[in-house]
Amino acid sequence: MIRAQYWIGLFLTGAVFAETGHFLDIRRPSRETSDLTGKVKSVEYDFCRNVSDKHTKSRTEYDETGNILNTTDWDDEGKISATSTNFYDEAGNWIGQLEIDGKKGTTNDWEIILRPDTRQIAMKSRQTGKITLRTYSPEKQLTETRSMDTDRKTTQLQRYTWQNGEKQEYTKFDEREKPVYFYFYKWNDNGSINKERVKYHQETKDRLHIYDYLARDEAGNWIQQLMVRYNIEGNEKVKEYEKITVRKIEYFEPAGGTDE
Repeated sequence: MIRAQYWIGLFLTGAVFAETGHFLDIRRPSRETSDLTGKVKSVEYDFCRNVSDKHTKSRTEYDETGNILNTTDWDDEGKISATSTNFYDEAGNWIGQLEIDGKKGTTNDWEIILRPDTRQIAMKSRQTGKITLRTYSPEKQLTETRSMDTDRKTTQLQRYTWQNGEKQEYTKFDEREKPVYFYFYKWNDNGSINKERVKYHQETKDRLHIYDYLARDEAGNWIQQLMVRYNIEGNEKVKEYEKITVRKIEYFEPAGGTDE
């Protein structure tokens, strides 16, 4: 809370300046924090619920360091629903992000501001003045995301806990900083998610997600995943739906060309 208030005060006085340093001094590359191994260049996702003929899709592209260059989402009619593009300077430092929400018809051009001494990265919208403030641990793991309106009042808060490099809990709060729901995670030995439990604080809802991996590529990354969602409020698990995700992964070629 002290760090958030400190940042808010700086924004209010207009005294925010980017300190020297690099954003990777604060956080790890996005590819390293995902469930991907190897020099992944891009990932295409195909999502399908309950084996229907409706599919949503997404594509994420990375640079060689593992930073996200852009993401694109498509709806079940094949139309682009959202895009996000990151911008970096000559030193590879993250300096901006452009988000376009095709469904809402909104655009956010984010300015990136670094604060290495408090391990924080702020995103300030050039359109609205709204701020998203991310705080990281000394291990470069995301611990808090706080969204604020133009009056610097919290509109949404998210907190994360980690253990041995794996995310253990995620909590979403409302604008009053009251918890809305919790995620609890269990992981396989290979670093893939095994189970998620979702408990809703303001509702009597309790859900369980169980993951199974149907296929992996030569690098060990999964390319077919099954997730089944259960209602576990009663004495027995009641299946609500299942979701199949198929991934197509492209890798950077090793130095000297491709392996034979």
